[in-house]
Amino acid sequence: MQHTPVDLYALPLSPPSRSVHLLLTQLGVHHKYIEVDVMGGGTRTDEFLAMNPQHTVPVLKHGDFAISESRAILIYVCQSFLNGDKFYPENDPQKIAIINQRLNFDLGILYRKIVDAVTPVCFGLTNDIPDKERENVDGAMKDTEDYLSKSKYFGGDDLSLADFSLLASITVYEACEKGLTPLSEYPNTEKWLKTMKTELPSYKEIGQPGVEDYRAWFETSYKPSEQTV
Repeated sequence: MQHTPVDLYALPLSPPSRSVHLLLTQLGVHHKYIEVDVMGGGTRTDEFLAMNPQHTVPVLKHGDFAISESRAILIYVCQSFLNGDKFYPENDPQKIAIINQRLNFDLGILYRKIVDAVTPVCFGLTNDIPDKERENVDGAMKDTEDYLSKSKYFGGDDLSLADFSLLASITVYEACEKGLTPLSEYPNTEKWLKTMKTELPSYKEIGQPGVEDYRAWFETSYKPSEQTV
């Protein structure tokens, strides 16, 4: 299926976009990266809405097939472009169950609580993060810390899709750490993040610039000593 064109509609600032871009690069899947002007309405054109009515990035287009939602894309990429079970071992139901559970935890709890806390600041709607939102994030981070106390990687003893997914969430946390509990308070998670940055050769080029952009986006409005009018 590799001869069929693969297009990734994405944005470097978007953490889920980076997770998919990193996986495609890690697996050597030849693809065209199409940067979408999200802020300028690029996800609301007729062409884009035909691929994803939810007008979000990333979107993967493989020939005539288009799929959105980064975690669904991660699974599709592994199932479509791998001859073995690397990153998503479908021949082992228990390993797959753990990976799927981690993907769902990340999507429904960790990533959601982090972005709920930080995006109002990013968009300039407030200058600070309410204590309740910080507590929600801390609760999810403690669960993540517990998962990572049991194995080197998020989904077990081997690198998996769960790690590419978690990388999106934890790099948002890292970018907005100025307004959150120091990452050093979660040593297992901090160690895991360092491992990922070391083991993914393309991280420096694909991952880090987007993190720096996100940090600048957040810190432009994060001024806890000021009150939003």
